[in-house]
Amino acid sequence: MEEEISSIQLITNRFVNGKSYLILYTCLLCLTVLDTILGIMYVLYDKDDFAIATIFTMTIVTILIVVEVTLRYLETRDRKMFFRNCVNCLDVTVICFGIVGLVLFIAGFDHRDTVGEDVADIFDNILLLGRSIYMFIRSPEIFHNHLFS
Repeated sequence: MEEEISSIQLITNRFVNGKSYLILYTCLLCLTVLDTILGIMYVLYDKDDFAIATIFTMTIVTILIVVEVTLRYLETRDRKMFFRNCVNCLDVTVICFGIVGLVLFIAGFDHRDTVGEDVADIFDNILLLGRSIYMFIRSPEIFHNHLFS
């Protein structure tokens, strides 16, 4: 007996397999580049202006990544199969690291005069840079699947 497809699955399937998904992912890539540049500028110049802009872009990127993965999860018919795919598990891990990096960055921003602030700045920026690199490594597959399917 076939499972009935829910209306949420139909809507998310149309979105994830359409051009709107490419627009979302392209926006994510552009914001990730901006976020990385701002994070580097913050570490190099140690200016509060860069910190506030970085926190703002990191928050937006993290929310959009959560939305993107949630849409793909809702689109999946068999939810248990979603986590059997290595890429999906890696995406969830990247989300967790992104949230940890964001929290560490915000916490480090409030206590900038404490010992080890440079180590914390470098650590959270490495987490966020890793997320950016992962997104760029994954982007050719996403664009290929959507443009040539």
